Amino acid sequence: MDLYICSTVRHLLFSLYKSQSSDSNTLSKIIFFYDYQDVDPKSIDTSVLPKNIELVLVSRKLLVKHIKKNGFLGKYILFCSLRGLSINNNIKNSLTSLIREYDNSLDFSCTIKKLYLYNDNNKMSRLFRLLSSSYSMIEDGMGNYVEHKVNSKPKQLLRYLSKKDPKYYVFGEMKQCDDIYAIHPEKLPKSVLHKGKKLVLSKNKTYTSNIQRCFRFDKSYSLDKKTLIIATQPTFNILKGKLIDNGFFHEIYDLIISKSRSEGFEPVLKLHPKENESDYLSFKEKGVTFLSNKQPLELYLLSSTDTVNIISINSSAGIGMEEYCNIYKLIPDSEVSNFVDIISKLEINKDSLRERISIQLSQMA
Repeated sequence: MDLYICSTVRHLLFSLYKSQSSDSNTLSKIIFFYDYQDVDPKSIDTSVLPKNIELVLVSRKLLVKHIKKNGFLGKYILFCSLRGLSINNNIKNSLTSLIREYDNSLDFSCTIKKLYLYNDNNKMSRLFRLLSSSYSMIEDGMGNYVEHKVNSKPKQLLRYLSKKDPKYYVFGEMKQCDDIYAIHPEKLPKSVLHKGKKLVLSKNKTYTSNIQRCFRFDKSYSLDKKTLIIATQPTFNILKGKLIDNGFFHEIYDLIISKSRSEGFEPVLKLHPKENESDYLSFKEKGVTFLSNKQPLELYLLSSTDTVNIISINSSAGIGMEEYCNIYKLIPDSEVSNFVDIISKLEINKDSLRERISIQLSQMA
């Protein structure tokens, strides 16, 4: 059995593609923790997939609560998962029993041939790492291609004692990680470059159709080369208190909308999964179309016949899907280390902001 652990709709999309292109004689079980992005489980149809693929929708909060209810053993298991400690076979059997008690569909009595994770550092990935001696990773977007800063002094010390870089960690650095399936494996950090394997999203129409039906995807709205997807992002906590107006991001999107319309583009908003449409009512009043923020952007791209343009302040939206889209950023990755200072200056100097928007729009086909 191949086991996929998913926390986001993007994870689910990639798991559905990869499992369909795998050996049809191998059972693929996909666990989707729908409450991480507050996805309505009724928006996912688990009945339309091939017989060898089983999709199980799980609440991570309720699963953790169920494990904790087992007293000391449950709390010990969760402690080991968070600390990256291994458990013996008896405790492993107890964990599989606890998971099965929560949901009969989560039966791991057959051998896990391959465990697939995305961010191997999140809580659910750590929990399921306890069930397998090794795992493979599938890319999680920009997070796979950068070094992540370690700010905690105790963690830095532990990493130093473990002969790891004390200041930075990268996805897939653990010895238990065998492979990293990435759309751009050649761009992975040097320390894990040898683990990189090419992730190919098949253009098989049957695969795409199955995935569209699984997501209950609305195909009535078609994207084309004159569509401009504006990928939004929440205002980072680090920016709050440094901006004159915490709604400045909305002002940026408003300028992009008006300028792009004058250039003959049709702007549509793709909200970040953690944002709510209710915060963007003023855009709806201006006739702006919204793409569902509970469905992966990649599904829209894969379902489009044309290459689509995507613009953001600085988002990972579209990363890894360059075959299907053109990506434009007001603050390029080369300047992202000075993100806070640049945003603060753009809020004061609106002419500079307009210039950045115009430059990006002028590059679009």
